[in-house]
Amino acid sequence: MVAVRNVEQLQARTREVMVRHRRSEVALILPQRLAETVKVHLPEPERLLYRDVAERIRREGRDAAPSRLMGLRSLARLAGSSPAALAPALARAGWDDLAVRAGSIKRSRKEEVLIERVKWHLERQEKVIVFTAFTPTLERLASALEEAGVEVARYHGSLSRAAKDYAVQRFAGDVPVLVSTEAAGEGRNLQFCHVMVNMDLPWNPMQIEQRIGRLHRIGQRHDVLVTNIVGVGTIEERMLEVLESKINLFELVVGELDMILGRVEEDFDFESGIFRAYVQADDDAQFDRHLGEIGDNLARARQQYGEARESLDALVGQDDAE
Repeated sequence: MVAVRNVEQLQARTREVMVRHRRSEVALILPQRLAETVKVHLPEPERLLYRDVAERIRREGRDAAPSRLMGLRSLARLAGSSPAALAPALARAGWDDLAVRAGSIKRSRKEEVLIERVKWHLERQEKVIVFTAFTPTLERLASALEEAGVEVARYHGSLSRAAKDYAVQRFAGDVPVLVSTEAAGEGRNLQFCHVMVNMDLPWNPMQIEQRIGRLHRIGQRHDVLVTNIVGVGTIEERMLEVLESKINLFELVVGELDMILGRVEEDFDFESGIFRAYVQADDDAQFDRHLGEIGDNLARARQQYGEARESLDALVGQDDAE
């Protein structure tokens, strides 16, 4: 390592061109993030459907061409979202037997949990944004909430700009719930809401962070509650355990996740890594071991980021970082 000479002069020059907020200062600027994971025990038809879809994905994925792997990965994500989104995708894949089973499930247990949670928040005069990655899931959730007497605004990528603006205006006004796809992560500030529910989880941690960032940003006056609804035994449940235990995903401050992921292997793609670990595993126990290796890499990257931050804070002359 090369020793730095004239440290005081370097610190003075650096302050002239650079403003750094310490981690403690960012924490004071923004309210807290409060995260909870609701693990849902799926009823037998849903549990067996998920198991059979997952087994077929794993069996076909071992020898599949890259283009087929992309389709199988999409099916795996849809299986963690909703039967309503999964059924047509299974039919397109030619898995008609599984498509019929998915189509026969009219109300998922996760939907029921969502309705219970939303009503609890509405009783406390709190608005709720519900995130899903898939438009069929969005439509199913919105309809289920409306059937339960909850007024809902819909926001997704197929809407015109005017329709998107109107959906946000309604949500900012009298409509208590916005059901949204990833499209709401594009330039929308929703600080007037501080409760969000993830009905399915992106397999890319940065996309999870982008969802949270719609609410947890400058101007937010309340602690932000993030609720993740996941099925027990699903890939999403295992992935979330890794992200929470290895890098404390929901406790990071703005910008930290990007810095951590940048210290993992240069060409590492988290979503591809998760799916590759799944299809290459002989069973769930081996999949858990593969996930553990991914988690260990993330933990090392977080430690390296922390050490680099401390060194830079000391160099710039800000020695009170947390």
